[in-house]
Amino acid sequence: MVVNRLPHAFGVSRFPRVDAAHHALQALARQNQLTLSTVVIGAWAILLSRYSGEHDIVFGVTSSGRPAELKGAETMVGLFINTLPVRVKLQDEESLVTWLQRLQREQAEMRQFDSSPLVQLQGWSDVPRGRPLPPACRSMLRRPVCWRRSAII
Repeated sequence: MVVNRLPHAFGVSRFPRVDAAHHALQALARQNQLTLSTVVIGAWAILLSRYSGEHDIVFGVTSSGRPAELKGAETMVGLFINTLPVRVKLQDEESLVTWLQRLQREQAEMRQFDSSPLVQLQGWSDVPRGRPLPPACRSMLRRPVCWRRSAII
């Protein structure tokens, strides 16, 4: 049954500066054969670097966790998400585009670990068990989402 619980809900608001920034980031990605996700991960790494004063940054990135090779994955119901640690090294001698292209290659290599449990990842790392995980985490949807005015119950 479809019920419209909020008759005046969910108007569309536009923010010209946000739209302009989004279009600029999309253009940067497109011109340099990068994904928007790579550009956002890079921007987040730069921001964390600036605030922390460190050039070697680790933070969590959430992925869909649905392996492409899993037969029928697109028809399965439930969460497959996983948060993987991402280590980003910022080097002053690299141009922004070269660095982002390297970051994208590293992200592609990381996809093989999308379904690895955190305890296994910790076992592979040099970080001692029991040490707190990095508090910085970001999520980026890799598929378009359509929000509807009505709720399904």
